[in-house]
Amino acid sequence: MKLAILLLMAGCWATPCTAQGLSWLFKRLYKTSRHNTRDLSDNRYTSHQVTIGQPYNFYQHLRLCTNDRVCGRGQFCDQHYGVCRDHMTEGQECRGDAMCEAGYDCMFGLCQKRIKRGREGARCRKERDCGAGMCCARRHGEQVCQRRLPLGHKCYVPEGGLDYSMNQVCPCESGLVCKYTAEQPPSKHQLIALMSASEDMRCAAPSYRVD
Repeated sequence: MKLAILLLMAGCWATPCTAQGLSWLFKRLYKTSRHNTRDLSDNRYTSHQVTIGQPYNFYQHLRLCTNDRVCGRGQFCDQHYGVCRDHMTEGQECRGDAMCEAGYDCMFGLCQKRIKRGREGARCRKERDCGAGMCCARRHGEQVCQRRLPLGHKCYVPEGGLDYSMNQVCPCESGLVCKYTAEQPPSKHQLIALMSASEDMRCAAPSYRVD
């Protein structure tokens, strides 16, 4: 048992997981060392019948499931492991909305209180899903309603790529455009020009008529 726990801890240090995320598993491991409960996967042997060298039965104290209906109130079916688990509350890590308790959504990997549709930070699919002065853009991979950029705000965005696909910004507010505002022309050196664009591309009044 101690060896199994040490191996799990070593695996956690080597991969991007947290002690909080595995706490539910450690509780079952501890429980297994003190109790002898029937395996819900229908393996009928008890701990007295387990022979040395036989793999630890991960499912011994967990209810197996394929959907949330199988689990009790306050639980969900973890599709990745195929077992019932307690719902997560505010601030706890999650992989989907079903993992969070009622009234919470899984946003940016954490359970957060659900934001009313159309408000800043609420989920969206298109710009019309958001209120006035906002657009629908990705933040840490989630499409959410964000404010359009005000006068003088930095507005440079890359042509594309992974960084842009994960984190986007809205265009400038109505009547403004994103343009180069420095007094000196941009450098011909590509890296310096990129750094200058990041700093000097700002929301400003257009030098031409905007219809």
